[in-house]
Amino acid sequence: MKKKEYNFGEDQYDFYDGKKIPVTILPKYKTTKEKVIALLEDDKYGKVLNETDFWILKNYNKEKSKCFYSGLIISHEALLKINDILDENSKFNQAFCSDPIPTKWNDVDGFKMEYRDKRDGMIEYGEISTKNCKNDYPFAMLLKRTFDRVVKRKANLYMVYSDSEADEFREAPASKEEPKATEEQVNNIIAYKDAIMDELMARGIKKPTDVQKLSIKEASALCELIDARLNGEN
Repeated sequence: MKKKEYNFGEDQYDFYDGKKIPVTILPKYKTTKEKVIALLEDDKYGKVLNETDFWILKNYNKEKSKCFYSGLIISHEALLKINDILDENSKFNQAFCSDPIPTKWNDVDGFKMEYRDKRDGMIEYGEISTKNCKNDYPFAMLLKRTFDRVVKRKANLYMVYSDSEADEFREAPASKEEPKATEEQVNNIIAYKDAIMDELMARGIKKPTDVQKLSIKEASALCELIDARLNGEN
């Protein structure tokens, strides 16, 4: 049987504000991916987890001209599923949580919650501050972060971020859908539609509104075909 391949939405390119930019895969991402794949193929965890429970942590350079894959993020819902299958003596127990403790990091006010597991001696913390928690339920988020960090450790997922740990991690991409075609691409395709009419008809593109629905990648391919045919290359 062919070994299952895991992708997590990887690609050679990413899109930032409609601009296509190259992707660099960092060693930390590769190491994290190996750990997550081992978890997915584990007899215990593989029953409740799948590839869609994770997504890629992306970072960009200052100019937003390069994208870096630097890790993987796991959803809070996936950690709830993991907690459900942990041994009874390992499951998260809110009784081991402290009350919110006022604290300060780099002159930023916040709170931390200490989780002290009396069963195995594990100590973990969740933190929030006015800088990294913008929602209307800060103490609920504090408990959620504490839960996620505890369960990650129980499942040996130290290297994976949970979606509760930062506002920008909160939601996985709905799909790998690319940005829509730019106005320039749309105008170019419409202006030279006769040069690629066969290709447009094959794709079911019959009117300008159909062109506007193209992704930037699809439009790029058509624009390249237009250039080639106008230059007598195809």
